[in-house]
Amino acid sequence: MLWPKGPNGGVIDLGNLGGTILNIAFYINNRGQIVGQSALPGSANCTPNSPPQDCPFHAFLWQNGAMIDMGVLPGDIQSWANNINSKGQAVGTSFPATGARAFIWQNGVMTDLNTLISPGSPLYLLEAFGINDRGEIAGFGQLSNGEHRGYLLTPCDENHPNLEGCDYSLVDGNATATGSAMPTTTTVKPQLSPGAIRQLMQSVGSTPWRRRFGAQPQG
Repeated sequence: MLWPKGPNGGVIDLGNLGGTILNIAFYINNRGQIVGQSALPGSANCTPNSPPQDCPFHAFLWQNGAMIDMGVLPGDIQSWANNINSKGQAVGTSFPATGARAFIWQNGVMTDLNTLISPGSPLYLLEAFGINDRGEIAGFGQLSNGEHRGYLLTPCDENHPNLEGCDYSLVDGNATATGSAMPTTTTVKPQLSPGAIRQLMQSVGSTPWRRRFGAQPQG
């Protein structure tokens, strides 16, 4: 639900995606866009011990009085959206039958952040918690030894010049976006310690230029 400010404010029912449980709003940006999770039809008999397929819920975007199903990553069952910036870029987590993977959602497309990391990276991105208006993403992931690390993804763009690990040759104002990840030829330096892992990423969606990120586990 939404509780508007002002003397005439009152509770607004955001609706749902067909289910009556597991409906949670997590974040609202300064444009009044809200993200969270909502259950799908068929989840009414869901219990804490039910398998994921019996408790389907999807990330949602609510705007202009309507709830939009953001879907899940291919093959997954559940998802939620944790945060959305003022540009309408949302981040969250999509869940297969086991495990989790962080995503970014923009221009109506959900993309696994792990598909944008250079091959060979030791950090698997499990959850994305926040994205600010500069496109910086925070979350946590898992190293190959099972340890968890927080990460910060910083766009290699004109607003973040001179970042270590960035290849600014991919910031091309004349590039034509395809809505899917573009291939990268730059790889991660091998044998870096967990505190110094630098990953290179590339954004997706119908932006007029290509963009990459440096990802640094924190701590």
